[in-house]
Amino acid sequence: MMSAGEVLFAEIVFDNGERINIRKDEYEFVGLYKNRDCWVDGDEIYLDESKVRKLRRLRQRMGRGGGPNQQQETPQQRNEMRERDCIGKRSVINKSRLPKDTREALAISDNAFDNFALKLNKAARFDCRVKIEEYKGRLCKPHLSDDLRDIVRYEDEDGRNVEAAGNPKYLSIHRPLANHEKNAWLDLNPEPPRTADEDGKKIAKKKRGAIKRLFDQSKYTERKFRFCETDKDGFLYRPSAYFGDLDFGEIAEHHRHSIEALNLSVSGCEGTIDWRLIVGLGNESVYDTSMTLHHVYGIPYILASAVKGVVRSWIITERFGQDEKAAIKDKGFCDVFGCPKKIKDTLSYYNEERQGKVWFFDAFPLSRPEIEVDIMNPHYMPYYSNGEPPADYHDPKPIPFLTVKCGTVFQFLFGVKEKECADKMIESGQFHGRKPSDVVKEWLKKALEEHGIGAKTAVGYGYVKDCKIEGES
Repeated sequence: MMSAGEVLFAEIVFDNGERINIRKDEYEFVGLYKNRDCWVDGDEIYLDESKVRKLRRLRQRMGRGGGPNQQQETPQQRNEMRERDCIGKRSVINKSRLPKDTREALAISDNAFDNFALKLNKAARFDCRVKIEEYKGRLCKPHLSDDLRDIVRYEDEDGRNVEAAGNPKYLSIHRPLANHEKNAWLDLNPEPPRTADEDGKKIAKKKRGAIKRLFDQSKYTERKFRFCETDKDGFLYRPSAYFGDLDFGEIAEHHRHSIEALNLSVSGCEGTIDWRLIVGLGNESVYDTSMTLHHVYGIPYILASAVKGVVRSWIITERFGQDEKAAIKDKGFCDVFGCPKKIKDTLSYYNEERQGKVWFFDAFPLSRPEIEVDIMNPHYMPYYSNGEPPADYHDPKPIPFLTVKCGTVFQFLFGVKEKECADKMIESGQFHGRKPSDVVKEWLKKALEEHGIGAKTAVGYGYVKDCKIEGES
């Protein structure tokens, strides 16, 4: 935190060549904002020259010019100056070119976000809970102000929202609390007077302790690198799905129109996740595990490469007995998926590298996906990591990861590059006179229902049910 008028020492160079020299007494803007002053006062940034001059004169009158006997302004005067002469952090952020949801996330938090946490925050927020303690049958329920009611709620043992007058067991918070919110909360729960009875003092102490624990859990500290935490009574905190006011149907429709603009004959199907879906489990992450989130929308989706890979793998398994060398010698396989020139000593049908004539695209959810926590629980970590013999005295190490809950509907799309390509594929007879799009739709449906998509399909994850092909009832 910086004092009034204090500035940094640095030189900032932008991509367009503009420079900002941060000097002892002012920011010197070179280029578009040349000769403009910029002062920093805590979280406030002063950009307007007239307001800076006005602030300087005010501070000179208050004896801020220097010397050991400087007169410090009172908190009330300081607040008045802020309201009158400065541009708040929120308004500065809102004028930036950051996405709207990013600006909102930064404006309400005193903490910095790394890139992955920012994206993950759009899909899953880390809720934290503290148990409401009792003392001799009297609940230690903290008081909530109107400003906190939207983010803090009373919950029962199953996590359902209940009224404070009911029988709450937990206090839950759904985003990080800022310092001023914590202080406001503590002001609503003051220390008991000295004349209070011992029971009242103990209840107040437990109450303030619960508030402090909840606040500490809500901050973006090392806890942000943990998916969930439990105790014998259930989850202390866990991620819950949160996507703002996104219209998933509109996103999927926009995605389809973008594909059609490529002059492709677009087809596909819609499928519902049968149990749970794991996407991007092994991607690089600040966590032990990861989840694929769209870089713009922050929603879970399935990469086009994964869709194509699943269909290609299913065809090789079902039609060619898991023999990829036999597959690349088939003309229809090479036309749809493309092929290398050869695999080891086996040449492909065209004896050259060929690009497939069918393009697969990312699969977007048509409904709001729910995020669930699952765990892997390896029992013999020394055996896996160091090669030690597995033994019963080894401790299991639960590894939590995020999944998409069953019931989410995804839209799977592909397109044939050109109409002429489709006509040639039909005339060649390799699809027995049928349209390539009809054949690939059947392959896609069977691959999703029988092979699954994503990670851990061997143990039941990633299977799709009720796969509805376009054009069918």
